[in-house]
This record gives sequence, structure tokens and C-alpha cells, in this order.
Amino acid sequence: MLVLLIIFMVTAPMMHSGIGINLPQAETQSAPAEEGLAISITADRYIHIKDQVINQFLLEQKLKEYFYGQTKKTVYIRADESLPYGYVIHILDIIKKAGV
Repeated sequence: MLVLLIIFMVTAPMMHSGIGINLPQAETQSAPAEEGLAISITADRYIHIKDQVINQFLLEQKLKEYFYGQTKKTVYIRADESLPYGYVIHILDIIKKAGV
């Protein structure tokens, strides 16, 4: 789980989207981007996956559908800096339950 958090912190500045999220700034250099699914979480706790807006209760199902039959499963998280750390960890737990 710590690895996922580190990946989140390193790769979040690389991802750009039209979703209004205030991302925390990293002081380290970004890692090269890999292919994967980008999830954005807004300050009001809505989760954006591609062109869909969902809540946390649908996240596990959507991830299972997206990664069905795939061997390589990578998720990048962009979370608004105003979100509580505990909420982001909760989302990481849901991602892990989905088998990612």
C-alpha cells in the first residue's frame, strides 16, 4: 500500500485533466509515465474515471469491469489536496479490494 501512495505522490503532477483539482506539489522529480487508468478525486469526493463521475460505492465494481481480463493493472490517483489523508487511504483500500 505504501508503494501505491508513493506512486500517487510521484505521478500525480504528470497527469493533466480538465477536472478542477488542487493537487499537492511534490519537491521530487516525476517518474516516467506508464499506461494505466487515471482516477481523479475532487474536493467534494466525486471520483472521475475517464468520462464518468461516480461515488466511492461504485469504484470497486467499475475497476473490476475496466481491468477484466487484463494482467497489467495500474491505477494513478489524482486527489485534491484538501481531501483528508484518511479518505485517500480509504480509496486505496477499495482499489486493492478490486484486485488492482
